Amino acid sequence: MSVDLLPIIEDYKKLLIAQYADKPKANAQVALTSRLLLANGVYWDVQDAYNVLTAVGVQLDVLGKYVGITRDYDGSLLSDDNYRFLMKLKIVQNYSNNSVY
Repeated sequence: MSVDLLPIIEDYKKLLIAQYADKPKANAQVALTSRLLLANGVYWDVQDAYNVLTAVGVQLDVLGKYVGITRDYDGSLLSDDNYRFLMKLKIVQNYSNNSVY
């Protein structure tokens, strides 16, 4: 997979707090750390680790906390497949404007 890493590294450098944003050593450290993480594939592992379509077990439980539901739905523990389906519905609800206003 050939990916241009420069935009990703630049995005990480932009996350430096104001007091370090113009410091060359801080920028170099962030760039080096970013390159190492990207070279080892950590960036893509983290990106895919909590994908609602592929997550299982504890990963789904963590996603459920972010989405706002638990596996213990209506008094019974849901299987991964059922929990994933319910989570997708909850995500749609979270993104929709379902307020009275």
